[in-house]
Amino acid sequence: MVNMNKGVRLVLTPHMDGEVIGMGGTIAILVKSGYQVVVVYLTDGAAAYEGRVLQGSERQKYSSRRKSEAKEAFGILGCASDRLVFLDFPDARLAEYVPQAVDEVVELILSTGANVIYAPHQGEFHPDGRAANKIAKLAAWNAMFLHGHRIEFNFTGLCFVLRPSFTLTI
Repeated sequence: MVNMNKGVRLVLTPHMDGEVIGMGGTIAILVKSGYQVVVVYLTDGAAAYEGRVLQGSERQKYSSRRKSEAKEAFGILGCASDRLVFLDFPDARLAEYVPQAVDEVVELILSTGANVIYAPHQGEFHPDGRAANKIAKLAAWNAMFLHGHRIEFNFTGLCFVLRPSFTLTI
């Protein structure tokens, strides 16, 4: 029997939906090509509710709904739901939890043996996307230089802002 496992790809996303919108097609191709894909949702996803911040049981219920939707979407891409990791840092406040998130992502890199990490671009519009980029870079650095684990870093693009370097008037 041929081992189809070509390696582990770790996808970091701040919110449930970012992995599908940003790189759903890539995930499906990776899985079909024999790679194991692990998606790490950094936040609880509970702040994306019609412009207001949910609290208590209402927040938990909404977060659970988003997690169920993520599992369903991941299945459509051909992945097993046991490859989803929910870290549950507070949505819209990820930057406050960078050190804790870095520690958890380093542990995931080492425990899964991930050799490629995908994360949002540093120019992401949403602050959680920028925080996710910082977390990914710090975790990859820690895994490489503190633990000797080789890992490649790739950016994904969901909604990053490009600043023009010149203006052309026609």
